This record gives sequence, C-alpha cells and structure tokens, in this order.
Amino acid sequence: MNYQHNYLFEQMNSNLIIKRNINMLYFFIKLYPFISFFILTDNYMHIYLKNNSMLLSLITFIKKSSFFSVKTVIDIKCEDISLLSYSNNYRFKVTYIFIDYKANNRIFLTVFLNTYGFLPSVTFLFPSANFLERELWDQFGLLIGLKGNLVNRRLFTDYGFKGHPLKKDYPLTGFVECVYCYEKKRIIIKPLCLLQENRKFSFKPYYLS
Repeated sequence: MNYQHNYLFEQMNSNLIIKRNINMLYFFIKLYPFISFFILTDNYMHIYLKNNSMLLSLITFIKKSSFFSVKTVIDIKCEDISLLSYSNNYRFKVTYIFIDYKANNRIFLTVFLNTYGFLPSVTFLFPSANFLERELWDQFGLLIGLKGNLVNRRLFTDYGFKGHPLKKDYPLTGFVECVYCYEKKRIIIKPLCLLQENRKFSFKPYYLS
C-alpha cells in the first residue's frame, strides 16, 4: 500500500513538473524572441541569448516572476572560447547560474561577448553577485555597469595592475615589481627593469649543466 501511495505521489509530482515546464516553454517562446535556444528538463534549464541587450530584463524576470523561486545567483562563469570551433567570432562565453529553491532546479543563462564586452550589473537584484562581477572585471576585463555607470573594481590584483590575467594581454614578466628599498626601509613598487648583463644564460641541457 505504501509503495502504491509513493508511486502515485511521484507520478503526480512528475505531472506538475511537466505542466510547469510546458507553461514556461510557452512563455519563453511567446514573449522572449531574443532567446537563441534553450534546453529544458526536470532538473535544469539552460537559456542561450542572441545578445546581451535584454540580459538584465531576463534576469529581472527570473528574480521576480512567480514561475521561479530564485533568491540568489550561485556563480557567474566566464570562458575564453576564441580558439574553439563554435566561437562564431566571439571571445567570451559568460554563464549566470541560479538556483530555484521551490523546484530544486538550476537555471543557466548564457550570453556571448566580444573582447571588450559589456555586462549590466545585477547587484541590486542579487547582492552576492558583487564578488563575482568584480572577478569578471579583474580577470577577464569585462566591463560591468549599472545605468551607464561603470562599477569596475579590482579584486585579486592590486589597483596599479595593468591588464587582466585570464585575458592574457600583458607580458609574462609584468610591468612592475615589488622590491625592498633600503633607503625608505619599506617595500616599494617600481617599473620592471630586466638587465641582460646580470643574467647568466646556459644553453646546455639540464642534465649536463
């Protein structure tokens, strides 16, 4: 008897999920023509946008709509896809990851950007996105703003750092170096100086040197 009740409950729950997914599917097709394509299952939903012009509107809908129960953004993932076959002349692939607590589903929202792409800030909707947005600017150089005002701040690198580590737009040696100054008796930052005469070059293999 218990097995039968459990089976009926699982079947009813599955029917509710399917009905809910069909309603969302109809809603996205009807009202969001800027969606390139999306994947919808019982466990997650992955939406691919044609461009980032309506990104903020869609995130606002996900936050405030009764279809979802999204309270936080888990992660904002960025990938450099310039050398991949499906890049289509884009440089970065940015994916927002949300969690729907009511249905226990993951919502993935993906947009493709150029080298100097711009993303709207969503900190007024999800305060936890502040750390993630600063990381995108610091590591990839993606411009992030709200109502035309840029809110870019460094996170892992210092404010005098030039370039972005994961964008690979600076020499491996860097531009500045930190050294201890005996005159000022403190650590200072000065322009990098690589003197060749102070180096010893050995062209022998390491097992013969």
